[in-house]
Amino acid sequence: MTFLKAAYISGIFLFYSCSSQPTRTSLGGNIPYGDSLKLSLPNEVKTFFPLYNDDIYSHRILCNIFEPLFDVQDSSNNITPRLAERFEWSNNNKSITLYLRKGVAFFSDPCFEGKSNEMSAEDVKTTLELACSSSSLNQSSNGLIGKIKGSEDYFYGKSTSISGIKIISPYCIEIVLNQPNYNFPKLLSSSKYAIFSKKAYEYYKDKILFHPIGTGPFLLRKSTPTQIILAYNASYWKYDRFGNRLPYLDVIHYGVYSQSQNEITAFKKQKIDFLFEVPTEKINSIFSPLNEIKEYKPFAHKVHVVPGSRVSLIVLNQQNALFNDPRVRKAIDLVINREYIADQLLNGDGIGANQGVAPPSFYYDNAGVPKRLFDIQRARRLINEAGYGGDHHIPILHFFAAGNDIEQINKYCSYIIDELKEHLNIDVRLHLVDQAGRIKAVKNNKADMWKLGLNPDYPDEDAYFGLFFSKNPNTINQNALLPKINSSIYDFNYTQALQEKDVVKQNNHYANCDAILNEENWVLPILYEDYIIIQNLRARGVMISPIGTIDFRAAYIKPL
Repeated sequence: MTFLKAAYISGIFLFYSCSSQPTRTSLGGNIPYGDSLKLSLPNEVKTFFPLYNDDIYSHRILCNIFEPLFDVQDSSNNITPRLAERFEWSNNNKSITLYLRKGVAFFSDPCFEGKSNEMSAEDVKTTLELACSSSSLNQSSNGLIGKIKGSEDYFYGKSTSISGIKIISPYCIEIVLNQPNYNFPKLLSSSKYAIFSKKAYEYYKDKILFHPIGTGPFLLRKSTPTQIILAYNASYWKYDRFGNRLPYLDVIHYGVYSQSQNEITAFKKQKIDFLFEVPTEKINSIFSPLNEIKEYKPFAHKVHVVPGSRVSLIVLNQQNALFNDPRVRKAIDLVINREYIADQLLNGDGIGANQGVAPPSFYYDNAGVPKRLFDIQRARRLINEAGYGGDHHIPILHFFAAGNDIEQINKYCSYIIDELKEHLNIDVRLHLVDQAGRIKAVKNNKADMWKLGLNPDYPDEDAYFGLFFSKNPNTINQNALLPKINSSIYDFNYTQALQEKDVVKQNNHYANCDAILNEENWVLPILYEDYIIIQNLRARGVMISPIGTIDFRAAYIKPL
């Protein structure tokens, strides 16, 4: 039995025996304490550690267990305090000092051995150091390494600590950067870099994956292959304006629905309160039966559309010698009709990604990025120039795709495969797998190309373009799904964007990066996708972020 399986099985029962929570009484306002929220997951979540989990579904859970140092406001894109009360830049803008909130406690746990469980600068330092390490627990190394002074030496084992992380006092920590980076506080709003306990990490070591000890409004009560239960944190630090300690809810219950139709049926029957990632083509079929009293009891609901921050793309394997020829990569890109996929195949469920990797948003304007072309004749010429044609065929390619809505994925992946065969005579075999199957195929070099969905973990251009920086670590454990763009011009524009304070000039540098990604064709963006979320309005006070995560701190249940 593997470590992961053995530790997970033993961890399932870890939180069952929690003592009953005290009765809570409101001090004012009309929001009631108690009740439960019912949510869905497409797959089992086996681990609970921000730096290790890398999908949107698990981070929707983790962002209510762990907390980052900052938040980003939805519309203004301004930084707001969370675990850090405030920050100060040095005169040269290469050093940032963080002042931590006092009195914030981690969940009670045997790892504290009767000692203080208050969050301190030691916990922040441990979190940031692990985020810059080569540990297998760290699947998020592309964000901080190279930005913090000494982080690269630490990653490669040349030093035992990071010189740019300095504890000033128990509630104050200084971070020295290699260069000015005005958006660095936004980076620290990522749920990946939520703060965990140093004592818990030292106590549980690798098994911390199954012992989520955070400061958030909810803690893990129960985890099995079919359900996850979060219970409210009775010691949470935040209060509402009436002096009521948050959160209001007693419990958040997650059930696993591996088939999207089962999830939809559960929502109609009010067995779950939210539907996530709803395909546009299915909205009418969801709503019409809600008004048919004979089949379903009608209830008030709301549709949230989070404008397309997510991009669906295809990655070409840099280990495959075939793709070393840029003409082959460009030819594959040219035969993909993105407008047809979005408008015809998927009935408007997404926007054709014809203009760069990063979708347009309130923080990024891609209008200056040259549009991608759909040009079959040019694609055929390029393949012939590369030496493929007649009796010289390209070997069969293996295409791996993972995701929740298999019907939708199969539809447009099959279309791309058909186009490659018809126009370029390339045979491709499609493998529909789960996320674990995809990463295994990539790491074992069995995948020639794979579908990948990029979900930014904080609202900033760096969340996209930092992924392809050539100095990012790229090992079997770190960033295996992403290619490196070995372009000095890309690296120059990326580093200039980080240092630029003027938002227009910064955007221009990122747009240059986007254009280079279009030219290189190692990643082929297919669709910009909105997050469509449907909410039963008995659930109130919910805050949905621009990147699709949900804050349940102030959520409560109050039927209409």
